Amino acid sequence: MKNKRITSALLSTSLLLSVSAFAGGIPNLWVDGFVQGFETYDLTNSQGQHVNITCSEDAAFDESSSDNSVTLTNAKGIQFANDQNEFKFVIDDEVYVVPETTALLNRAGMWINFIDAIKSPVAGQFTVYIGDKEFGTFKASAKNRNKSLSDMKCTAKADWEVMQ
Repeated sequence: MKNKRITSALLSTSLLLSVSAFAGGIPNLWVDGFVQGFETYDLTNSQGQHVNITCSEDAAFDESSSDNSVTLTNAKGIQFANDQNEFKFVIDDEVYVVPETTALLNRAGMWINFIDAIKSPVAGQFTVYIGDKEFGTFKASAKNRNKSLSDMKCTAKADWEVMQ
């Protein structure tokens, strides 16, 4: 059990380092990637703020595996994670709260609603809040969003089929 926690911690650290390295990406283009069993979706705005969505379901080996996550990085490189902050995405005049975990059934529904909204045609532009303070506004073209997010699944941890 201790080795699994250490492995999860090391994996989370390597993902955060890869997110930090990407934070200077090309503005207004979603970029999807795959890092050690995790699908990543990154978007940087013209102010240098960055959104990273990490989908962990392909890395699910057991219940102690890392959960899905959202990380925000401001223009100074300071990161904020959804398990320590309340993130709200305003997409097409509707608020989507990113839950701190997707392992609980009531939180899993919130996560799926968020993922469905972020990849929907109306998510060409959205505003992100940390608590009640605006973090930044992001946009990407419909063509770019469709290319990068069309295959996004990002199933809530509560719905994962975990290997025994």
